[in-house]
Amino acid sequence: MTKETIRLRREGEKPVPVGVHMYCFILPDGTSKEEHYLAISSLIFFPTDHENVFADFVSQFEAQDKLSAPTFMKEKATILWTLLGENGYEGGEYTHFEAGVLQVAIDFLEKNNRDYQKLLEIVEDYLVEQQPNARKEVAISAGAIRFGQENGFFEPLDMTIKEIAESFEVSTSSLNKYYNELNLYYKNWTSSK
Repeated sequence: MTKETIRLRREGEKPVPVGVHMYCFILPDGTSKEEHYLAISSLIFFPTDHENVFADFVSQFEAQDKLSAPTFMKEKATILWTLLGENGYEGGEYTHFEAGVLQVAIDFLEKNNRDYQKLLEIVEDYLVEQQPNARKEVAISAGAIRFGQENGFFEPLDMTIKEIAESFEVSTSSLNKYYNELNLYYKNWTSSK
C-alpha cells in the first residue's frame, strides 16, 4: 500500500514465487540497517490467482485519505480476508493450475501405489521457480511421472513412455517437453546444493 521496498530475511531455502503477495508480522532484523526485517510469524503466500483482490484493496486505501497504511490495514484487514475468501482463496500457496498439476501427479502415483513425497518436492520448486506455461496441467504431470521414474524417486512403473502419455491423454512430445525441463531444472537444483 505504501509502495516501499523492504528486505525480509528468508526462513529457508525454498524458492519464493515471483509476483505473489505475502502476509506476515515483521520486526527489525537486529542489524540496525534501515528497511531490513525479520518475519515473526509464518509467511503466507497468496498465489497470483488473487492479484485482483490486492489491487482492489489498495484501491480502497487510495480512495480515502484519513487513515495511514498501518491503521487502514489494522482496521480493514477483515475486509481483505473476506475478499480473498470470496475470490476462492482456501489457504493454499499454489495457483489453481499449479495445484492441479500436483494433484494429478499425486492421484496417478497413489492409484499405482507409489510414494510421491520425494518427487513432489522437486516438482513444487520447479513450478514456483520456472512458472511453466503449459496449455494443459496434465502435460506437466505426465512429464513429472517420467522424470520421477527415471530418476528413481519411486519404484518403477511397468509402463512405457507412450503408455504414461496415453494415461494422461497427452502426446509423448508434450510429456517429453516437461520431462526435459524438469531434468534440466533438477540438474541445476542439485548442482546448487
